[in-house]
Amino acid sequence: MDTPDSRRHIRHLVRSPREKLRQPGHPAHDPRLYGFTFHDAIINVLASTIPVWQILFFRSLTILVGCLAYGRSKLVQQTLTSPIIKPMSARSVLLLCAWLSY
Repeated sequence: MDTPDSRRHIRHLVRSPREKLRQPGHPAHDPRLYGFTFHDAIINVLASTIPVWQILFFRSLTILVGCLAYGRSKLVQQTLTSPIIKPMSARSVLLLCAWLSY
C-alpha cells in the first residue's frame, strides 16, 4: 500500500514542479570578483611607477583606518585586551628582523 506517509523519508529528495530553483548563475557575475580584478589591475599599474613598499604601506594604512572607522573604540579595546596580542607582536618583530637582515 502506497500512502503519502510511506514516502516521507525521501520526500526531501524529490522537488515539486512548482518549486522554483535558485540558479546562482555564472561566477563572473559576482561583483566581488570584479572588485578583486579591479584591485589587482590598479596595484599592477601602481607597481610600475611607485615602489612596492609604499603601495603596501598605504594599502595597509587604508585597511587599518577602515577597520577603526567601522569598529571604533570597541575594536581598539578588544585588540588591546586580546590574549594573542603578545605572540602576534613577537611574530611581527621577528618578521621585521628577518626582512631587515635580508
